[in-house]
Amino acid sequence: PPAPPFERGAALGGALAGRIAGTVDRYRALFGAVAGGEVDLEAFGRQAQRAIAGFAPAIAEEIEGIAAGSGQPVEVLAALNARTEILAALGAQGRGECSTVVSLRGRDPVSVQTWDWHDLLQDDWFLWTIDHPEGHRTVTVTEFGIVGKIGVSSRRFGTHFNILHHRSDGGPIGVPVHVLARTILDTAADLGGALAMAGNASVSASSVLTLV
Repeated sequence: PPAPPFERGAALGGALAGRIAGTVDRYRALFGAVAGGEVDLEAFGRQAQRAIAGFAPAIAEEIEGIAAGSGQPVEVLAALNARTEILAALGAQGRGECSTVVSLRGRDPVSVQTWDWHDLLQDDWFLWTIDHPEGHRTVTVTEFGIVGKIGVSSRRFGTHFNILHHRSDGGPIGVPVHVLARTILDTAADLGGALAMAGNASVSASSVLTLV
């Protein structure tokens, strides 16, 4: 039967512990390169976990489970899920990355995207299928240790995910955009609910979420 959030996270963390550790190491290196020195990942992670717990308690439990299963501190896993927010707080400036295209010409929309991220992390992704106790399913393409990104749900939602930069980005870590994307896939019943959820999230980094 489908597992509750902590147990689901623990199973994933145990199965992918080595891949998660490698992703953590590469993000530490990336953050350090952007900052020009060592970054206190745990301090950022504590901010992130508070924001996640306030917005999506079930996702916070899942991250705690991933941490327990993989042997990583929960603050580090929370920071990994807030990687976009940490980069914004460090003042990172990208030159442009992934792109999304949606066609509405037929009865049903067709959408595609590239995921052009950092070359250090080009192999650090996987496809995760999540069966929920309530009976629905989420499928997401994401990075090892991160709860969600691009995906589809059995409620007929699809999400695409493209980073964005805005002059208001940065400061204390808000709701991670990866957590927002996953929460929409997990819980939104219709497009109006998904838009309201996105609008009510107190974020600290910009992203384009395309809902199909």
